[in-house]
Amino acid sequence: EGSFKTALIGLAVVGLVLAVSGLALMASGATGVANTFVSGAELVSGCMGALVVSIACLVLACIAVAAAAMGRGGEAIPALAVVLAFVGILAGRFVFYALQISVGVSF
Repeated sequence: EGSFKTALIGLAVVGLVLAVSGLALMASGATGVANTFVSGAELVSGCMGALVVSIACLVLACIAVAAAAMGRGGEAIPALAVVLAFVGILAGRFVFYALQISVGVSF
């Protein structure tokens, strides 16, 4: 039982690190890209709210998973972890699509 809890918490932390790293790399990579219509820095500043919401929800989901694995917080904590993870992933997808830019588009 103890090793399952440790593995669950470890996987939640690894997932959090990968998700936050991916979002940060996307945002930093988009800042240097531009075309004749828009710059990547404008796109990053435009989606900063969704980026903050995504990271905050994912961090809180990781904390909720750890609390649920340790048996703290009652019966609602696992459901809260799922909802926070869903909202964090959805906001992260919004960031992903908001940062898409095609360089050299010609009409």
